[in-house]
Amino acid sequence: NNADVGTVSDTRLGIYLNVAQKIAEEIRPNLPKLFSCSEDDKSTCADKVIGTVAPALWRRPLSSDERAELLAFYSKSTVASESMTLLLMRILTSANFLYRSEIGTDRGLDGYEMASALSYFFWGTVPDQALLDLAANNTLTQDSILVAQAKRLLADKRASYFLNSFSGSWLGYKRLVEVEKDLKVFPEYNADISSLMIAEANNTFEYIVRQESSTFS
Repeated sequence: NNADVGTVSDTRLGIYLNVAQKIAEEIRPNLPKLFSCSEDDKSTCADKVIGTVAPALWRRPLSSDERAELLAFYSKSTVASESMTLLLMRILTSANFLYRSEIGTDRGLDGYEMASALSYFFWGTVPDQALLDLAANNTLTQDSILVAQAKRLLADKRASYFLNSFSGSWLGYKRLVEVEKDLKVFPEYNADISSLMIAEANNTFEYIVRQESSTFS
């Protein structure tokens, strides 16, 4: 991660809010299909949304205080449609969603933080159910289970995300897409060629890493 460009400016926050509002407005008409409730159910429906959406987006269970705080926030408006929109926007623009917590404990990352750290490192996305289950029973931080899960994630084709991202940044070839060539000297060079060169480098690096006989060096 690059902390220099990862800050949230006023402009970026404004964009987050706009996107969150659009997502909320798309979800609201589908509440009956997604949560078996409607805006007319008010706090009952809000509680279902909080119990389903927030843990998924925040990548961990909510505390009782967090659930109560979100429900109290929903109740501030007396207009049902406005309340639901603001609730969904609140969840989507929360630091719990926009940032991955690595606060941990005296013993290191907790189970859910470890699940996210593993999943984003290898797959670039949220933890799957297997990782969440291990986090829930407090076994993911055990060395043997941690290693086994790392091997499982690496063996999955989705680990191509990590391998390509790492090798492309390390060796610098991902910038080939931006390279311009003198077409008089290289008349056959085009965007397709640069894409194929990147794909070739990605595939070569991934092939080497995935060989059982490969060493770190």
